[in-house]
Amino acid sequence: MNFQNIKSLQGQLTSLGFEQLVNELPKRICFKADSFISFFETLKGRDRLNFYLYFTKDNEKDTYALMYYDASILKEISFEHATINDVDTVSLEHAMSSIDWASIVNPGTSVMQIKAGIDNWETETLIESVVEDLRKLGEDEAGNKIAVNLKQKYWAGIPFLEQIGNISPSGNKQEVSQRFYFYPSQIGISVDEAHRFLQNMMIEKQLQLAKKQDRNVAATVNDKVKIPVIKKAAIRKHPGNPATIKVKL
Repeated sequence: MNFQNIKSLQGQLTSLGFEQLVNELPKRICFKADSFISFFETLKGRDRLNFYLYFTKDNEKDTYALMYYDASILKEISFEHATINDVDTVSLEHAMSSIDWASIVNPGTSVMQIKAGIDNWETETLIESVVEDLRKLGEDEAGNKIAVNLKQKYWAGIPFLEQIGNISPSGNKQEVSQRFYFYPSQIGISVDEAHRFLQNMMIEKQLQLAKKQDRNVAATVNDKVKIPVIKKAAIRKHPGNPATIKVKL
């Protein structure tokens, strides 16, 4: 391994705010893959931030470089719990919050974690139960809204859409994402800087949604309020009398 390259990348990760990935880096590089992805999650106030860092290898120099990362911000999602189709949403959310969804699909999952999962299948059984309860909620109109909120809250930003499908056909109004690239001799955008950038994107998105809703409301009001059309009386002259006669339409 190119230890100098590893130390350089570790320094870059630390300066960017990804300290938790420093010890993971040598473990990923030792497999000599052409590329790999590291996942990082953090909380900033009430915002949840997800980062996917993409590393690629230069085979000629035997070095790795951080090419870019995808960052997303998810605002806190709140909703009223209920029991629908024999599904208690309080218990369902408790089950979903107890699962480390990122580690299940993260390529960096350790061998020990995989072996533990094979031995007892507890996590897999719990996931199957969660998916089934979400399906039951989806059969009811009110339950489907809760199910979508739960999926957005715990699954947004997790790259396993091939298993679960689109978590929100209409788009997630509580999440925005952006890709940040890195260039040679530049440290790049830090976690805090990305957070501020994504916050501004979220504000802009909410303002646009508010304007769109206002336009929709105005259009609805105009459709309901019909302005009466006043028809003018046709005027014609009587052939034997210069006086005019008004004819009602």
